[in-house]
Amino acid sequence: GAVLSPRAAWGILVYGLPSLQIRTRTQVDNCFAISRYLSDQPAIREVRYPGLSSHPDHALAQRQMTDFRGEPSYGCMVYFELEGTPDQQRDRTRHFIDALADSAYTVTLAVSLGQLKTLVEAPGLMTHSSYGAGEAEAAGMSPGGVRLSLGIEHPDDIIRDLSRALDAIP
Repeated sequence: GAVLSPRAAWGILVYGLPSLQIRTRTQVDNCFAISRYLSDQPAIREVRYPGLSSHPDHALAQRQMTDFRGEPSYGCMVYFELEGTPDQQRDRTRHFIDALADSAYTVTLAVSLGQLKTLVEAPGLMTHSSYGAGEAEAAGMSPGGVRLSLGIEHPDDIIRDLSRALDAIP
C-alpha cells in the first residue's frame, strides 16, 4: 500500500499511539464482560468469544492470545446467535438490530467493525444478505448471527442497550 505522508503519520504517533495500550485493554475487558452477560441471556443460543471457557479453542487462546505483558488479551470481537428456527432467527435478529439502530446510546449499526465505539453488525441481514439460505448455511452462517465490536464505553451502558434490544424481540 501507499506510504503515509509525514502529516498523516504525525497524528497517529502523537495522538494515537500513546493511548493505544489503555484503549485496547478497555476494549478487551469490555468484550469479556459483554460476552459473559450475553451467555446468560435466554434469547441467545450461543456466544463465541475465545475468552470464555465454553469456546472450543479457549485453551489455545489462553496460550496464544496475550498482550505485551503476557496477560490474556482475547480481542474485542464477540459473535452470538439468537435462539429459534432459521426463520425465527432472521425475524428476531431484524427486531434486535432495529431496536439498537433506533434507540441505542452506545451501540452503533455498522458494516465496518473495529473502532473506539461499540459497533454491531448482523451478517445475514447486512454484509452477506445476498447469500441464498443454502449458500449461507453451507458457509456456516446463521440467520440469527450478530457480531459486536466492543469499544471503550462503560460496560453497564453497553449492557443496558443490549438488554433493551433483547427485550424488543417478540
